[in-house]
Amino acid sequence: MEWDGMQIQANQKYIVFGAGKSAFGMDKYISQFYDLLGYYDSNKALWGQSFCGKIIFDKAQVLELCAKYKDNLYFIISPIHSDVVSEIAEIINTEFNGRIIDKDVLQNDMMERKHRENRGSMGKYDADFVQQAVQWTRELESEVNFWVNWAAKENGRYHEDYLTNIRNCDVAPAKGCHGENIFHYLKDGGTLLDIGCGVVSRYGARLPDGGRVHAVAVDPLAYAYNRINARYALGNVKTVAFGMFEFMAVFFQKDYADVILIENALDHCIDPLKSLIECLQVLKTGGLLRLYHHRAEAVYEGCLGLHKWNIDYNDDNEFIIWNENNYVNVNKFFGDHIVIKVFVEGSVQRSSQYITVEIVKKETYDYRNYISLSDENEQLGKCISSMMEYMAESCYNY
Repeated sequence: MEWDGMQIQANQKYIVFGAGKSAFGMDKYISQFYDLLGYYDSNKALWGQSFCGKIIFDKAQVLELCAKYKDNLYFIISPIHSDVVSEIAEIINTEFNGRIIDKDVLQNDMMERKHRENRGSMGKYDADFVQQAVQWTRELESEVNFWVNWAAKENGRYHEDYLTNIRNCDVAPAKGCHGENIFHYLKDGGTLLDIGCGVVSRYGARLPDGGRVHAVAVDPLAYAYNRINARYALGNVKTVAFGMFEFMAVFFQKDYADVILIENALDHCIDPLKSLIECLQVLKTGGLLRLYHHRAEAVYEGCLGLHKWNIDYNDDNEFIIWNENNYVNVNKFFGDHIVIKVFVEGSVQRSSQYITVEIVKKETYDYRNYISLSDENEQLGKCISSMMEYMAESCYNY
């Protein structure tokens, strides 16, 4: 029995080992290209139940499938470790010649297929704003809970990072490849926007040369984050301003910022393409919009929480945004209005794959060429309605 980075063949059948968080949402993407038969789990209590629309097999059923498909049956595992391999070996006996495949290998292959399928085209993008807004609203509470329990509280895994960011007064190099590039665009007296900053921005206002900028941290959960910081930030004050990605041009005037930073946040949006359009309206001509994200986070996280979109790149190093229903080549969408550079890092291991995108706005453009103002008003109304409905369901004691 072996596992490696082999080529994926059309006649292969797959069983996912483990029916838990790491496997959740896998079927949404992988079934587009691969024959995923179902799941297996060490917990016998789960046998026979449904998981992500497919059955959790018992041991006898797995053995039947091994006999039926022989060398064409593969077990998807993440992460690979000796205990899991030993358990599978015990289930299927040593005569089984199929392989164990790392989920990362399958995800990489799936993403390559997705990009080849759309190569040379702008892609089809028609985000259902209303549906996305409803889903987005219902995940906000989990996002706040994450920042409270994982960062703000003293025993949180990221608490030291939280304190470091609260205390930081400097404009440090941006995250990702060539982070020092922001200083080519950001000078004394300039304006920096950190959009989707989370509970606290990691950026301050002091430049390396001693100059100062107007640094504004922006997040739709600003009011919650400011309450968190007032409680846990040990007297340090670093506020977050309210603003929504999809309506950024409502909150900030045209040509406002010299540099806009978006770090691990665009994949959380209701509509990331519309968010980029709005951000470019707020960005000055000649300014820099810079993104840094874990590659294809929606696939990696199984669409859990706010992770509904994939920030990605193709074989031509073009900037791509996609999910199971949408795909847009951002380079082709904006054409000559902007210049895009994509930098990638990492290996076959999905946890190490990151993408940095630098977008320079070449010329003034009218964002109404991309956005219908009547549609925008309707979307804003739907978004407010969704929030108020959620509050009525969850926040009041009747």
